[in-house]
Amino acid sequence: MEDLSKTQEKSDFELPQEISGVIYSFTIVHVGFGHMADKVPYALCQIQKDDGSMQMEIFEDQELLQDLRIGQSVILQKNKAGFTLNF
Repeated sequence: MEDLSKTQEKSDFELPQEISGVIYSFTIVHVGFGHMADKVPYALCQIQKDDGSMQMEIFEDQELLQDLRIGQSVILQKNKAGFTLNF
């Protein structure tokens, strides 16, 4: 088996600051576990990005959970932890 750790070089690839797309699917989580146990309720959203690829994101703004809709346009904004989902 080939040792890939020696062939992989540091990539210059950087994620964009913003990614736009639409909510393809989501579920509201009411019983969390582990480090997410104290963050319930939150939404686990599957986002279809404008390039056609999919990305899973967590939406934690409890006041806006009832406003989530399938097909809704969203913007993923890059931050230190990953991305923030905004609409």
